[in-house]
Amino acid sequence: MRRALRDLDSPRSQSPAPGSSSFPGPSSSSALGTPPPRPKRDPNRGGVMRRFRRQGEEEGPPPMPAPQGPAGMENAGQMEDTDAGDEFTDLDEANDWSEDGFKANLLIDLGRGEITQVAHSDIGFLAIACGAGLAIIDLRGPEILLREGLGDDFSVAAPSTKGREGRSAKKLLEAESKAPITSLAWTICRLPGAKPVNHTVLAPRLVVGRGNGLVTVWTSMQALSMWLPERTGAIKVDELDYESSRPSQLSPRCSLQVLDVAGNSAVAVPVELQRAIREQSRSLGREEDALLSDVPLLFGWSDHSLFIRSGLLGPRIAKADTTEAILRAALVERGTEKLAVAVSKTSIRVYSTPGLELVQRIQRHGHDFGEQTTSQQSVSIDRGPSGVFLEVLSSLDARLWTFFAQAPRPMTPSLLLHAPKAMPAHPGAGAVSAVASWFSTKAATTSSLDDVFAGPHRPEAPRLPPMKTKETFVADLAGEDPSPKSPASGSTPLSPSVDGRARGAAARHHATAATVAQTQGTRDQMGWNLDLARRRGEAMAGLENSLASLEKSTSDWVKESKSALIKSAAKDKLSKFGF
Repeated sequence: MRRALRDLDSPRSQSPAPGSSSFPGPSSSSALGTPPPRPKRDPNRGGVMRRFRRQGEEEGPPPMPAPQGPAGMENAGQMEDTDAGDEFTDLDEANDWSEDGFKANLLIDLGRGEITQVAHSDIGFLAIACGAGLAIIDLRGPEILLREGLGDDFSVAAPSTKGREGRSAKKLLEAESKAPITSLAWTICRLPGAKPVNHTVLAPRLVVGRGNGLVTVWTSMQALSMWLPERTGAIKVDELDYESSRPSQLSPRCSLQVLDVAGNSAVAVPVELQRAIREQSRSLGREEDALLSDVPLLFGWSDHSLFIRSGLLGPRIAKADTTEAILRAALVERGTEKLAVAVSKTSIRVYSTPGLELVQRIQRHGHDFGEQTTSQQSVSIDRGPSGVFLEVLSSLDARLWTFFAQAPRPMTPSLLLHAPKAMPAHPGAGAVSAVASWFSTKAATTSSLDDVFAGPHRPEAPRLPPMKTKETFVADLAGEDPSPKSPASGSTPLSPSVDGRARGAAARHHATAATVAQTQGTRDQMGWNLDLARRRGEAMAGLENSLASLEKSTSDWVKESKSALIKSAAKDKLSKFGF
């Protein structure tokens, strides 16, 4: 911008000095200070506003030549755009086509002091607030559609109607002129209950919030290829009234946001603008034309409260108060749910929508040691599903936070294995030195090392079962001692063949005996089981007889008790009658 202004202020042509060459070279250009001539600009590279302006110049009469001033000021008239007005300055000529980056095309100066609030949209409308004054600009022209409260001829005059409506409109204008604008929001939606009734159709609307709690809605209607903004309603919101509750606060924190019934932000986009233009061209603004899905919700927040209203001018649905000052509040997505999040200096509060019930309070663990924050701490919240926000404390300190995973960490996370229940305590320096000296002075054996590492607490090793042989198997079946018996002294030893036959016969005898014993044992076990079953049946029969006799005696006792009670009652009645 500064370079462009310097280029415009510098003279483009000067008369060459006597004796100099008519062709400017590098040395002559530097000596005279004249920049080289610019190449011819491509007409298709100009912006939208410049093409509109070029068409108007071709259709209309040629513009008057700019007055020539003193030396060095002959290009001053080129910066003034007579078609757009004194508030707009065309900077298209100041842009250098050979340089990339941000290029300013238009300079807007309302001449009414500092700009306090700005709201831009994707449909070509721009709203600027200077204290209590408001200006709505159509950037397609550019053209100023509305100048309200700026103290000139373009401002909206006092209402001409009389009676109750005239007095209320006059009070509304007085209230707007006294309170500064604190929030601006563009949207395209319907306005149920608007007056006149044709303003209930889908149209671009500007929601204006002021310091005294007054919320005004400006509706832009298209007529004869022009957009005409008109005030369509106002309401007093106590949550935004900081003048009566906090008059000493100079810069209040508050904001307004328009939502649809699903909780999504109802921003002004070109698709909705085309839909609004089609509806305005064929609809008369009947109340039955409005759908339930087009009824907006107004979400707002101030220093210590959040609120949601039905429609832009409807009743309040929910409200939530906080004890700490809110730095920023917005709606974020968590899965399929829309949550309202309020960020303060020491905590983050999460609320449900649209009831604004407190879901969770997250403690913010920030380190503020040695920091110097600015007087106006700012927070910017991402409205997407990520749930992150950027906090700017000063020009050198910007922090990126998240609404989730805010639990404090007790220490730096370790990547090594640490299981205190499975591992013993770390030995001290004395124990380490003692063990090192013991190993360095003595020769360690297997048993000594085992005693050092395991000690007396080592459990015994599991023992292996005895080896199975033919003799031990037969002995187990016969119930005899499997240990071999030595022959008697003085007996004659048998031959190997006789000894083998004898051992085979003994084995067969023992196997038969074992089989017989096993069969007999099974028969005996079955007999015992049958005997036990018979005894169980007898016991159950005796128990059944006992229960039957008990039931009979109980019924007899009940009958006797009833007869005794009847007799006693009869005696009492007869005694009362004197018998």
